[in-house]
Order: sequence, then structure tokens, then C-alpha cells
Amino acid sequence: MTRITQSYKQRRCGTAEQMDDDGSEVVATEATSVAMYQVVAGRRLAIDTMMWQVPSLGLTAQAFLLTISLGSDSSRLARLLAAFLGCVAMGMCLQLMAKYRYLEVADSRIAESLEQRFSGNSLQAQIHSPPSKRAEALNMVPNRFVALSSYRLWMTGLLLFLVTNLVIAVLVVIAPEVFA
Repeated sequence: MTRITQSYKQRRCGTAEQMDDDGSEVVATEATSVAMYQVVAGRRLAIDTMMWQVPSLGLTAQAFLLTISLGSDSSRLARLLAAFLGCVAMGMCLQLMAKYRYLEVADSRIAESLEQRFSGNSLQAQIHSPPSKRAEALNMVPNRFVALSSYRLWMTGLLLFLVTNLVIAVLVVIAPEVFA
């Protein structure tokens, strides 16, 4: 195939040639890049959705366990077990939410990188940029309440539930008369 035919074919198909680390030629089509972007954006959305399900499920478990550990008719053993399980549940929620956040940020960065490639580094076209960058591109200034990180706020709230369960467990062991 002649060079002119190759050049025409590349422009028509939207391919971009690059050299791999080992010197071999790599061809990536625009369609492949768009498909990769769709996969990453979809996965990021799914992870973000799952991340915010974690605290609601954790709080549901806490309501049940705190009812047992603080209930007047619960035995000492039931209180201790419920408080222990509350600590375990909150620890698991904190870890899972942190992991989902990590994965969501990683996918956001991949999507943002692809968006930069597609848009020629135009910030306004980067829908997966951090919220502060998107707001800045639109000349929006969030109030102090909106500017708080919801992720950090929820992590702190879940951590307070973990500490509450620890306090209940300690009180059950050293001062059971508190629950009498």
C-alpha cells in the first residue's frame, strides 16, 4: 500500500499512530478511545452509586444494633455483642466507602484525561474534573455549606458511630449499672 493511501485511510478511519515502548507501532482508533471513555464513565458512575449506598446500609444496621445495645430489656451479653458488631459494621463501612472513593477518583482521572484529549484541554468540556474545577470554569462560587466535602462529612459521621459502639462496649464491661 502506498504512503498516500495509508495516510488517506488513517484520516478516514480516525486512527492515530504511536510508537510503543518496544518500538512497535500502535494504532488506536477514535472509536476505540470513545468506547474506552464510555466504559470508564459508566464504571465511575456505578462505583459512585455504590459508594453512597454504603452509609445508608450502615446506618440501617446501626439503628438495629443500637436498639439492642441501648434497649432496657437487653442482657449484658446482648449489649456487648451488639456493640461489638456495630464496631465491626462501621469499620467495614468506612473501609468500603474509602475503597469506592479511591476507585471513583481513579476512574474520574482516567475520564478527565480522555476528555482533555478529545476537547483539546478545554476545561469546560471536562465533565469528570473535580467539582471545584468545574465550578471555577463556570464562574460559580459555592457557599461554605456546599463547599464541605460530603465524603469527609459522612466518613466522620460513620466514625462517630464506631466510637459510640466502642463506648457502649466499654461501659457494658466496666460499668454495667449505667444500663440498668
